[in-house]
Order: sequence, then structure tokens, then C-alpha cells
Amino acid sequence: MWTLRLRITEALACIACAFMVSCAGSFVYFPDRAVLATPAAVGLPYEAVRISAGDGVAVAGWWVPCENARATLVFCHGNAGNISHRVGQLEMFHGLGLNVLLFDYRGYGESEGSPSEEGTRLDADAMWSYCTKVRGVAPGKIVIYGHSLGGAVAVRLAVERPAGCLIVDSSFTSVADVAARHVPAILARGLFGGMYNSRESIARVACPVLVMHSPDDEIIPFRMGEDLYNAAGLAKRFFRIRGSHNTGFLETGAAWGEAIEAFIMESIGR
Repeated sequence: MWTLRLRITEALACIACAFMVSCAGSFVYFPDRAVLATPAAVGLPYEAVRISAGDGVAVAGWWVPCENARATLVFCHGNAGNISHRVGQLEMFHGLGLNVLLFDYRGYGESEGSPSEEGTRLDADAMWSYCTKVRGVAPGKIVIYGHSLGGAVAVRLAVERPAGCLIVDSSFTSVADVAARHVPAILARGLFGGMYNSRESIARVACPVLVMHSPDDEIIPFRMGEDLYNAAGLAKRFFRIRGSHNTGFLETGAAWGEAIEAFIMESIGR
């Protein structure tokens, strides 16, 4: 009898764990389909693009050119909203003399499908192919930038592709590490496993890395930014920004753009 009860308990536990794992994405991704603005809202010419990822999913984005651009930036955004909520940052990057390719992960904005870790990897890789094969950008002139969840997507892309440099803004060491701040660590590991484990991945990035983080970040602890910096290779910089998780680029002011510009010039050149 006790053996039967134990087996039933174990079976129920396995079913519960499988259910939680299947629902993990609902705790990570918060997409919004409504596109509320375009680069035209800040006076920037752009081209709406639809790019097919490796598995055939159509991913939507904006190609925003800059005359005499010094480099091209692939913009990996965070886990909520869509590209229309990043027009302010887009304008700042354009002001630094960069072409920008800003895209929505599958399930976000006008992109097809639904988000997943493997899906975001394929989406970002499709952007790389678009830049190099369609726009003819040399790999060494590509800046991969990621904010929050996008930092993890950017790190993975930089592991797999030979970029000029990588910028990780207000990002985490892993999803499980973030979850462990709110639930017991054993539950966080069981639910998310090694999902977006940037602490492990960033050590394999060969290009120069800039990590940016604010001590005032209310969502992702400052120490996670420090941990990512410590785990990165030798060619790296850390820049302490100011403000909350989503307003650091505004509250840091001109110094935010100046730090990025100096890093790009050092890594890629004029």
C-alpha cells in the first residue's frame, strides 16, 4: 500500500512539474501585438521588413538607415511590448551614427508564431543573415545590443556569430536566477532549468563586451550585471547607469550614449 501511494505521489509530482515547465513561457514572455508608433514618429526614415527565420516563421522589423553609418546595430528588445515601445532608444542609436535593425521576436508585434527560447535564437540569427547577406554589412561592423531579456538573446547571437562587439544592457544571469528571488531556488530551477543561461554563455563570446546596469534596477539586481561582467572574457567594460530598469537610457542622460559611442569606436573604429 505504501509503495503504491509513493508511486502515485511521484507520478503526480512528475505531472505537476511537466505542467509547470510547459507553462514556463507564460512567466517569461509578455508580447503585445498592437504597434503604436513607428520611426516616423521621431522623424526617421525606415523600411518595414519581414524576414524568414530558419524554421520559416516570418519575423517583422524595421531597417533604419543612417547616412555614413559607422556600424550597424542589431537591437534585441526586452520581454514585454514590441518594437513600437523602443522608438526612443532607436532615436538615440541613430544619433550615434548607426544603422539600426530593430525586430520583434515571434509572437510580438507583427511577427508570426509564438515566443520560445529557441525561437528567439532563430529570430536573432535571421537578423544577422539579413544584415550580412541582404544589406552587405561586414560582420566586424555589426554591434549586437540587447536589453533585459534581449541581453540574453544578444549574448547567444554573439556566441554563434562573429560580431564587432556586444552590448548587454540591464540583463540577467539566467531566468532561474531571477525567479529564485521570488520563489524557492529548487522550484525556480525545476521550472526554468537552464533557460537563457547568460552567465555560462557570455564566457564564450569572442568579441568585446560592454555590460551596462543600474544599482537602482528594480527588476534585475545590479549584482547580476556585475556577475555577467565577471564571467565575460578579457575584452570587456562595465558602465554603471542610473535609473529604473526601463528608464536607464533616459535617466543616465548623455553619458549613456557617450559610453556606447566610446565603446563602439574602441571596438570597431570610426
